[in-house]
Amino acid sequence: MSTTEDSPLDHLSELAQKRGLRVCVAESLTSGRLANTVGAGADASEWFAGGSSRTSPMSRNGCWG
Repeated sequence: MSTTEDSPLDHLSELAQKRGLRVCVAESLTSGRLANTVGAGADASEWFAGGSSRTSPMSRNGCWG
């Protein structure tokens, strides 16, 4: 008998869909890796709004305050 555990992304997807939430991410120095990972979640087009990635301090401060 094998058991499978849901990943954190599975939990995020399920929770966002059940509660009618939209999720977005802001990241620095990850080149969009977080947005790419979250966007791969089940039915992401229904709950994932996208992300913003900034790498330089000038860019981060200008966009995110």
